[in-house]
Amino acid sequence: MSAWTKFLNLLKKDPVVDGNDTFNVQTMLNENWDKIDGAIGDVTTPAQKMGLTGELSIGKALGVLAEVGNVHVWRRTTITGSPSYSLSGIHEQSTVNVGHINSPSNNIVGDSVVVNDDLSISINSPTTVAIKSIEEAQSTLIGKFWAESTTANIIYFFPPTATFTRPGGQNYVKATGYQTVVAIPAGTHTTFHTSTNPNAYTEGTVGDTTIEYLGSLGDKARIEMGSYVGTGTYGSSNPNSLTFDFAPKLVIIERDYSAPRISVFICGVTFTSYSSSSSSDNKIELTWTDKTISWSAASTDAQLNLTPIESGSYKGKGKYFFIAIG
Repeated sequence: MSAWTKFLNLLKKDPVVDGNDTFNVQTMLNENWDKIDGAIGDVTTPAQKMGLTGELSIGKALGVLAEVGNVHVWRRTTITGSPSYSLSGIHEQSTVNVGHINSPSNNIVGDSVVVNDDLSISINSPTTVAIKSIEEAQSTLIGKFWAESTTANIIYFFPPTATFTRPGGQNYVKATGYQTVVAIPAGTHTTFHTSTNPNAYTEGTVGDTTIEYLGSLGDKARIEMGSYVGTGTYGSSNPNSLTFDFAPKLVIIERDYSAPRISVFICGVTFTSYSSSSSSDNKIELTWTDKTISWSAASTDAQLNLTPIESGSYKGKGKYFFIAIG
């Protein structure tokens, strides 16, 4: 008497009762094989998604799942191309001083800019200019890149629609309708690699390729919170730093004050800004070292290191709270 299996409903014959039945290839073999094939499905795609190569079988895939927690993951990032730049939107409401009718500064101007690997920008083959009039500004700066000096943090571009004025007859020559130059990092190609061997890949940078260890499958996100009190120091020789029990991927710091300020640090970013202002005083330089992040800026406020005030409307100004996720 025929029977069927519990899960895939495969046909089974009883050799005693059904021994004299004619062997039916379709029902006794083909239909059973089709049911098995449909239940298992594509065995190679899941294994490939796990990063397996070579034998792409269910056994290999299940072996990876059995090793969750022991499967290590690396990220390989290869730089492609070179850094470039773009121009900001046109600044219609703000002005920049580009000259003075009596004592103009020596500024620099050029036809093109260079974006370096560290994303710093400089004017290519600059010439020195000292602008004394509106007419001189128009003839010298339209269609050109301009900066206050070779070490300036901001480089300006003056499109044909830029205008130059001396508001109220003052001595300064001012420009509006300008654009600023923004660096764009080189392109990257990223792949991920897995292995049960924790030493399968070596972290570090060789040429244009960087390998970074990300952890093991099954690792849980870790969070650490805390606070610190500002000391009033600033600058690259007096950086702030925080060390955690793990390698942080995201750090958020907020000032405890009636006018709060929040700074967000993302792992790998080496420069950020304390506010939306383009002033160099608000630039924060970051350094990531394993479980430690350190940073510095050109002022105690930007460096998130103001000293606390114990009374009055500024009470609590120098206390900072942070949260790290890794």
